Amino acid sequence: MKAVSFILVILVLAPAYKARPQNFNLSQSGNIQISTIDGVFKCDGMECPSNSVKCSVSMTSTKDLANVETIRKCYDANEVATKEETSLSPNPYPGSQVVNYSEATRTGTMVNQQFHVGDGPNDGNDAFAGVDLMNQEFQDWHKNFVDRMNAFNMNFQQQIQNFHNFQNSQNRFLH
Repeated sequence: MKAVSFILVILVLAPAYKARPQNFNLSQSGNIQISTIDGVFKCDGMECPSNSVKCSVSMTSTKDLANVETIRKCYDANEVATKEETSLSPNPYPGSQVVNYSEATRTGTMVNQQFHVGDGPNDGNDAFAGVDLMNQEFQDWHKNFVDRMNAFNMNFQQQIQNFHNFQNSQNRFLH
């Protein structure tokens, strides 16, 4: 009776499992979005080649501060750019210097992130005093966090694969 109940639970959950994307990872920094959905790696809307493992998005104000240049790059495991795209858009903070850099892996892990809005590159804004020290402390903490999350993600993906393999074996057993 327990085996029949278990099989019924599997049969009820299997369609819901199949209906969801099999692999979904997302990193977002402001309006920059880096995602992997069902194996398709997108770098802020630009589709990366299948051998890409990392993506970076750099947004920098033009000299006249009227526009923002956005550079999207995909990288392979050897840090070689596999695709690059540049676009120009209106500055969301007219008259202000915008610097935004985000970097994330295919698994959705944010590797690096920096953001600054001000009157210019050296605007003397006290709110940004000591940012380098805080950024280094954050990067150290973040690296530790990323390592732990990658280990968790690998374990989680393995558990899903094990469930999928079990589900397939149960389907073969029933037929």
